Amino acid sequence: TLWRRRADILAYFDLGASNGPVEAINGRLEHLRGIALGFRNLNHYILRSLVHSGQLQDRINAL
Repeated sequence: TLWRRRADILAYFDLGASNGPVEAINGRLEHLRGIALGFRNLNHYILRSLVHSGQLQDRINAL
């Protein structure tokens, strides 16, 4: 398995890129999805996602 993935493993050291930030956002949204099962409206779910992730103010300023 390591031998087959060697190019991917070595690419990490060349680029220094990590999927950690993406996984953190995904974890927050998965947590939110668990507590938002009662939402009937997609817009309410999106708004709650923005509030939960702390990006609501950015979204309001963009309008």
